[in-house]
Amino acid sequence: MTVMQLPQQEGTGMVSGRVALVTGGTRGIGAAIWRQLASEGASVAAGYWRQDEGVEKFRAAMAAEYPQQRCTAHEGNIGLADDCRRVVRDVIDQHGRLDILVNNAGITIDRTVAKMSDDDWQKVIAVNLSGAFFIAQAALEHMIERGTGRIVSVSSVIGETGNIGQANYAASKSGLFGLTKSLAREAIFQLNRAQRPAGDGLGLTVNSVTPGFIATDMLATIPDQVLERIRGQIPVGRLGRPEEIARVVRFLAADQSAYITGQIWAVNGGLDMGGKVMNDLPDVVVLSATRTAIGRYGGGLAGVPPCNIAATSSSPVSMINRHPRSGQSGPHSRSVQQPLQTPHP
Repeated sequence: MTVMQLPQQEGTGMVSGRVALVTGGTRGIGAAIWRQLASEGASVAAGYWRQDEGVEKFRAAMAAEYPQQRCTAHEGNIGLADDCRRVVRDVIDQHGRLDILVNNAGITIDRTVAKMSDDDWQKVIAVNLSGAFFIAQAALEHMIERGTGRIVSVSSVIGETGNIGQANYAASKSGLFGLTKSLAREAIFQLNRAQRPAGDGLGLTVNSVTPGFIATDMLATIPDQVLERIRGQIPVGRLGRPEEIARVVRFLAADQSAYITGQIWAVNGGLDMGGKVMNDLPDVVVLSATRTAIGRYGGGLAGVPPCNIAATSSSPVSMINRHPRSGQSGPHSRSVQQPLQTPHP
């Protein structure tokens, strides 16, 4: 068979008629992803954690905006393997199948290495990395049985560059790169083993997106002068928009993206070209509320309850030096226990 004789892929062209699960899917980037997929004809399930009233309002709004698509919300702690598996089962039970998984939930607990407790490290790894694995593991089993599927994880530019005060977060987001490539290889291996080779069909792909600084509601708490300095570090001179991340996720989730797998897609305005990201900003060096750009607005399946992250100091950096139990700004000051979503950085 020559190149010109290769058969055309079957499928809808984008995501019409597909069923997607978006963790951390009710706010910020997750909400943008939900809206983007629904606008293309997908039925979307959103994972969340302890935001009952707001979640129901969001689900109702999405149902009204996209009446032809089924919109559901599923509560779960992504830091617990059993919750991850249960949510995947619930989505399959309610929608009949699962075609697309978007790993979007995440948290930050920023501390310098010297001040980071065992719990600070383990919680972030459990939610951002282990949770992504467990929910992907459950989804992958179902997708292999069906012979097709899409998994897209939302990482962060901090996973590429590292950052002072974010060793746990950077490690968890960098870990998603290795997880993405390993799952992509294993998905093809398991399909072949099950005698369901991808061939010229829709296939089963696994990819990751790495956002930079994304404008969400959380940025309302950041002083204008700090935002200006952040913009100055970004080659395109502005913050990203949640919809710009969502469009890339939609592209990777599309039926006709079957030839893209095991890849890391950077969406950061060129931030990683210089290789030093935030290190020239001493007074915002670990401003995770901006870096993850989702803060408490991130949505769910995050594994920890939301908290008040309003800045209480003119120097955001000082917030990471408070003892987690000092009571100064809550047991985990700023980005800590919020159901996040990611971007990050």
